[in-house]
Amino acid sequence: MALIMEVIHTVHPATPANFEKYVVRYGEVAVPLMERCGFDLLGGFQWSTGERGRDLLLVRFDSLEHYDKATTQLMRELADPDAIKGLMDLGLDIEEYVRLGDTLLYATAERLARVLDDPPDAPRQYLLARLKAPLGTLAEALEAVGQLVDRVDGQGTELVTAYSARSGARGEFTDLWVLPDRPLDLSFRTGVPSLPELDRAFAAVETEFVDYVNPLPYSRLR
Repeated sequence: MALIMEVIHTVHPATPANFEKYVVRYGEVAVPLMERCGFDLLGGFQWSTGERGRDLLLVRFDSLEHYDKATTQLMRELADPDAIKGLMDLGLDIEEYVRLGDTLLYATAERLARVLDDPPDAPRQYLLARLKAPLGTLAEALEAVGQLVDRVDGQGTELVTAYSARSGARGEFTDLWVLPDRPLDLSFRTGVPSLPELDRAFAAVETEFVDYVNPLPYSRLR
């Protein structure tokens, strides 16, 4: 089963100018290094919600063996102080948070390829949903969400990938969706039609947090 590594960097001081310098240099220095080491970098995004000055990287590995080989090679490369000297020369404080997740069954290779292989003329916006199921009912929640994905995928939004964290809070998993070109209707409405799959999914999920992310210049997901 494929793995997804999630990397979040936070730049301080988080001014727009500092973040721009960081993104440009990261694309010039860090991204080629990661790719040489075997990292399959799917996407690099800027958070449009939440704390300022953050990026999100999603890296795919075919297996745990692939992950171990690529990360071991990266650590060897980083033993050379010049490996990412250009990034460190920016004089910024850069925090890095990394966690590994297992790709979920409903996050098929076909769904990922459908988005990767159909790049738009202009970058799209993505929605990142963090969901958490009550302890002991993760399997039930994943089944319910998977049925909901089958029901709504392709009807304005498309699932890109989904993964369940190997560490951190038990029962937490993440869905990444690409949004339609037209703006979403986020206004309050009464009498919104409900779907059985939606009701079942929300009954199985304890909490859901939603953020919007936008592709950075080096992102394959556009």
